[in-house]
Amino acid sequence: MHLILQETQHFAGDETPNQSELTDNEEDGDELVKWFYVGIGCGFAIGFWGVCCSLVFKRSWRHAYFLLFDKMKDWLYVTLKVNMTRLWRKFQRQG
Repeated sequence: MHLILQETQHFAGDETPNQSELTDNEEDGDELVKWFYVGIGCGFAIGFWGVCCSLVFKRSWRHAYFLLFDKMKDWLYVTLKVNMTRLWRKFQRQG
């Protein structure tokens, strides 16, 4: 990648980077990407287990969490049913 981004014209007296410098830069970039993914994975694991443990240990939070999903499910069901009924009636009137 670094080879593509470098200038293609070389002037007299300019030093061209040797191959070891280029591979060092690439290795530094690869190491940075690896640590980035390690950080993302650790952050996800800590956040996930933080939420799960809080739901396991706090009964009030657990009840509130599942009540929220129950209400969302009911709202989604009613909304879909109302819209499907409207669509069905619209098609029956036109047909």
